[in-house]
Amino acid sequence: MLEILKTFGVVRILGNRIDGTPAAVPENTMTTIQKLVSSEVDIRQAQYPKLGEPAVILDGPFTGIEGHVEKTDYENEIFVISFEFLNRYVSIPLKGYQIKKV
Repeated sequence: MLEILKTFGVVRILGNRIDGTPAAVPENTMTTIQKLVSSEVDIRQAQYPKLGEPAVILDGPFTGIEGHVEKTDYENEIFVISFEFLNRYVSIPLKGYQIKKV
């Protein structure tokens, strides 16, 4: 196992923490990894804020404003963000690429 850890690009071996035996990676997971690595698609991990969490607006006329997530529609990547504006709270719908977790 030590020889594997010396291999360039190997960070750690997944396995049983109690006895250290390596764990098998399911075939469908390996197939997915191979497809992702060989594709030319720009892959990004989305970490959308959850309901009630703070978020900052990244795009549009309210760029840089922080608010809280009032409503989520993960399937359509739509989030309603609420923030104080002119002594009132307003809510606006935004797409997932327009916000990020604070």
